[in-house]
Amino acid sequence: RRLRSTLREFRPLIDQAWSRRLSDDLTWLGKCLGAARDADVLVQRLRESAAQLDDDYGAQRTRFIAALHEGLDPKYRTVRRALRSPRYAHLLDRLISAAAQPRLAANADRPARVVLPQLIRKPWRKMNKAAKQADSRSPDEELHELRIRVRRCRYTVESGLPVLGSAAGRFASKLSALQQVLGEQHDAV
Repeated sequence: RRLRSTLREFRPLIDQAWSRRLSDDLTWLGKCLGAARDADVLVQRLRESAAQLDDDYGAQRTRFIAALHEGLDPKYRTVRRALRSPRYAHLLDRLISAAAQPRLAANADRPARVVLPQLIRKPWRKMNKAAKQADSRSPDEELHELRIRVRRCRYTVESGLPVLGSAAGRFASKLSALQQVLGEQHDAV
């Protein structure tokens, strides 16, 4: 998620075709991992809830959790297959190469202290707009969209911490806390 977000938010500074190919493969990997992660979160939440039941329900609880784990096997197989695939191996090679030699756009040579605030402005505005529209009656989808906006803004701010300093660090911490609350709500849904 963080890499995809970085590629998206730093788009003005990165070669577009190169970035798009990386992003497409990261999206593929995210979908493979996402289904297993969502199922893991569900099983963990249900396990915690079931643990609070009276001991009279112990046998049913054990069978229920075992059945949930059986349902995870196909998702885990999909993840294992993806991680053994040539596509994944190629993606790792490209990510290593990208970290060593990113393909930058012509205007990427400006000072970070000038560029970063400009790059943060866009995800901040989108997040701020979504936050202003949300309230306690907002549908789950709207709150999930807000969470995505908060995460994107947070990732962009965090990328600039070495340049932007402690105020940006405090802001990123607050975004992280908000993202956590919205994530708990989304996972519960």
